Amino acid sequence: MKSKSLLSLGATLLALGCLVGSGLAASVTAPYTDTIQSTTVGSDLANVVHATNANATWAVANSGGSNYYQFTDATGGGSTTADFTVSNLTAASQLSFTLTTTFTINSTSTSGNMYEGLVALGNSTTSGYLADVNGTSMRLINLGVDSGFTTVTGTFSGINLTSTSNSSTVYTETLSGVYSGSTLTLSFTLSDGTHSTTISGATTTFPTTAAYDYFGIRDNNANTTTAMGVQYDSLSLSAMAVPEPSTWLLLFLGAGMIGAAALRRKRVEA
Repeated sequence: MKSKSLLSLGATLLALGCLVGSGLAASVTAPYTDTIQSTTVGSDLANVVHATNANATWAVANSGGSNYYQFTDATGGGSTTADFTVSNLTAASQLSFTLTTTFTINSTSTSGNMYEGLVALGNSTTSGYLADVNGTSMRLINLGVDSGFTTVTGTFSGINLTSTSNSSTVYTETLSGVYSGSTLTLSFTLSDGTHSTTISGATTTFPTTAAYDYFGIRDNNANTTTAMGVQYDSLSLSAMAVPEPSTWLLLFLGAGMIGAAALRRKRVEA
């Protein structure tokens, strides 16, 4: 009888721990998602603010019946960001996040001197942790928010970003941030559907004030004479709350009781 009681209690605690944990996660899941289907800038990418750049423009373009959010730099030599704020996802909240976009390249400089990337946890349209790609290289850098963050660089192979002959290739960029105590680990992945490369870096000096809540996409044409165009067809931001220590305690306690009950029952039967 005791074994059955312990088993029942263990199962109850285990279910409670799972329920609490899932409740925490669900409360902040997917605070932003956009498949970019509208036909005007004002009707799409809700709440997005654009960094000012005289050379560059953002507009909605259409190709093959599908709409894209297009960045165009006609004269070169500029960078600009399209981002939005998520007030419950600041660094102070320490909620792990994943920011993802997909894009195609419709024009490029012959030198490949172009950057496409994601920016997270900024305090303005021109700041944040920047993850971007250029030619055959990728990087994670600080844009005015965390002087203690050490730049991380890497190279990728099998992915061609420098030729307009790959205009049909859909590229995916993903920037994730995971908190563990006083450490924030950032991971950046580039994929073309066949190949993928990931680089990571950690920091213990990330900002914790409430203002650092900008997330978005950022482009830079470092070639001052050649035009550049990139078409984005999705942008999403999801977040996951880390269960409280009490949730894990319930899970372990429940599992331990189930094990103890099973062992006791086995001994009695023997």
